[in-house]
Amino acid sequence: MSTGGANIRERTQLFANARPYVPNNPQPASMQSQQRSRYPESPFQYSDAMNDHTESQQDEYINTISSKISVLKDLSLNIGKEANDTSGFLTTLNEQFDSARVNVKNTMHKMIRTADQSGISWRTWLLFIALVIFCFWVVMFL
Repeated sequence: MSTGGANIRERTQLFANARPYVPNNPQPASMQSQQRSRYPESPFQYSDAMNDHTESQQDEYINTISSKISVLKDLSLNIGKEANDTSGFLTTLNEQFDSARVNVKNTMHKMIRTADQSGISWRTWLLFIALVIFCFWVVMFL
């Protein structure tokens, strides 16, 4: 196993002959001088006006981002409220469907008992009810 000092020496040996990167398409001297004047070497070389302008731009960006974040926050809160309301509505609807199912089941059992007591089968009653509904439909829509 190698120690930490040995690793540092190995890395130093790896990069001992390293050359700086030179792009294939170097920029013309005029562009290089423009970039140097636009981006000074030291941060203290910027003028106060440039610093104030940069700070005002950053403040505008921060205000814009803050307003967008508040809009997104309001939107997400509204979505959550709507989801809760819809959940409550669906729960109520489910309870009403369960109640309706129980009522239909009880009514069907009562109808079958009544049909058995009268001596007429429930299929005959069902055919009679279907015939009555068909007659109402004919009168209403024709």
